[in-house]
Amino acid sequence: MSAALARNWWAVGIRALSAAVFALSIAVFPRPSVAGLAVMLAVYIAADGALAILAGRAAGGDERWSMLLFEGTTSLLLACVI
Repeated sequence: MSAALARNWWAVGIRALSAAVFALSIAVFPRPSVAGLAVMLAVYIAADGALAILAGRAAGGDERWSMLLFEGTTSLLLACVI
């Protein structure tokens, strides 16, 4: 594993540089950063809810399908609130 990281040192460097740029942009522009993160969280929660509903429909007669539908519906409603 460490040999592979040594060969691809540039990927680790780009990852560190992008993390530093991300942290600096949050420090310089806090309001837009928080708004953008809130939107990304809402999109993630909505996608998770939609996939939970699809999984519940696919489960059909399984005893846990109702909980998946409940989770998906709750997630979609939460995404709308955010």
